[in-house]
Amino acid sequence: MSQVIVIDVREEHELLTNRVLPNSPNVDVFAIPSRHIFANQEWIAKQTVPVWLLCASGRRSQNIKDTYFPHNQNIQSSVGGLPNILLAKQTDGSIDPSLVKVVPGKGGMGMTQYMQSMFLVIIALLLLAVFFFKRKLPIYLFGLAIIITILYQLVAGKCWMSRIIPLSHL
Repeated sequence: MSQVIVIDVREEHELLTNRVLPNSPNVDVFAIPSRHIFANQEWIAKQTVPVWLLCASGRRSQNIKDTYFPHNQNIQSSVGGLPNILLAKQTDGSIDPSLVKVVPGKGGMGMTQYMQSMFLVIIALLLLAVFFFKRKLPIYLFGLAIIITILYQLVAGKCWMSRIIPLSHL
């Protein structure tokens, strides 16, 4: 049984550059991207061991602490984020760097970057279709649907497909 839980709230593509792993059998490290904290809020809040939120700079994890767990003293944000772990610096109110180790990843793109690339490809194909095809109304309607989908995701902060695809339960 762990005595400390570290939750890395960085996004998937950030984990491809540096992964945080336990450096002790008494530590459990979980990667839960910040946009998925809401779905894991209940599980995180009921932990009886200290929980440290970790991100690249400390700002995102502090925002999550303030938003979802403002009165839970068991959950803390690691001050200074990943740089303090990499430099093995422990400042007041931060996770002890000896509890975790940082392993370099292979880099690359995460699912979000692939989706953004696909949106760019679709928009480029739409522009080419508008230029080369005579029947433009179906192309305009399809393009309008794509633009509305993108705008909805920007305004709502979530993908409409998340309503179709069920969340997994812990």
